[in-house]
Amino acid sequence: MPSNQDKAALKRVLDLCQRVEEVTDALSAGPPPSRRKRLRARHQQLVSTLLDAGRGGAESGGLPDLIREVAQHASLDERELALFLFLLEHRISCSEPELEGRELLQCLSGSAFDLLKHSALLHAGSRLVSSGLVRARLQHPEAALEGQFRISERFFRRFQRRYHGRNEAPAENAEPSGYDRIIDHFLDLYQVSNLIQKRAAVVFPQSYWIDVHPDVEDGPSDLEEAVTLAHQVVRMRERRTVDVDLPLVKLREEFSLDADEEVIVATLLFQELFASSPVIEAAELVRLVSGAEAEVFAKRHLLAPQARLRDSGIVIAEPEYEEKAMLAGLFLSEWSTERLLNQVDMAAGIRQEERNRFHDFLEGLDNSEDFYRNL
Repeated sequence: MPSNQDKAALKRVLDLCQRVEEVTDALSAGPPPSRRKRLRARHQQLVSTLLDAGRGGAESGGLPDLIREVAQHASLDERELALFLFLLEHRISCSEPELEGRELLQCLSGSAFDLLKHSALLHAGSRLVSSGLVRARLQHPEAALEGQFRISERFFRRFQRRYHGRNEAPAENAEPSGYDRIIDHFLDLYQVSNLIQKRAAVVFPQSYWIDVHPDVEDGPSDLEEAVTLAHQVVRMRERRTVDVDLPLVKLREEFSLDADEEVIVATLLFQELFASSPVIEAAELVRLVSGAEAEVFAKRHLLAPQARLRDSGIVIAEPEYEEKAMLAGLFLSEWSTERLLNQVDMAAGIRQEERNRFHDFLEGLDNSEDFYRNL
């Protein structure tokens, strides 16, 4: 839980950001020259105070501990930190988390020249963006003015935990247990598959996946982050599973499937279970496992006729597109579907540690009366 002093520092910087934004909006409204002059002076004073806070100046009251830690770790200067704070305040106070680059930079800039100069702080290679603290949607790496920017969801979750009194995220620091049931493993994979589909819908807006997920609000970077974290949890739980044979893990190990091939198999399985047709076009599956346009070219081989998934018979192609492999509809073979699903309904086995504990319990009993009394 942050101290009262830390909370006061946070309130000061967020209030300061709000006042800067209010003056910036008033200037954008085109006030009369006399009022415009006063507003410019006020804007300059507020920005100067905010920059002083970024430098750790005593007059500004300093920075909250978490903000200072993050700024030092990413080596942010006072201008970069000011933009970061504007985005944080906007994320807290507005339902729409993104800000246009020009709108964001106007909060820091007193003129068109300043706007152009400060735009370098938001290019794709800038510290704010490359550090992952700020997520950017840019038409090209230097299109900062027309880009869309938002605070990283990972940082914002950390920020909320700190100021709600929970310093660590359970998902990041708790030790997840192994799987007790096969179905729990599939349900986790289903969530991962949905995240990957949403990423494909955003990266490839003309694909099949935009029809499946038409209302995705997260950007590709945030979705990629979510996919990575979800995958890590699944892999950790798989490693800690002792007494349950997970069919997809066994299939992965037997056929040496890589992560992309496993995603394709799982997605086709869920398509068969939950959609009206078990078939997905090969090109759409390639787009599914690609995080950018360039990856589509590199990953076409995954579903070629001689590829591992098709050559093994795990995945079957509709025959009418033999000459155009990427247009063929693909589906799981009957044997692979049955192999994945035939044990899902079986009751979970008793863990070895529970067997040992029960064995010790029985050894400590003298007779049946003792058994029923202790039971």
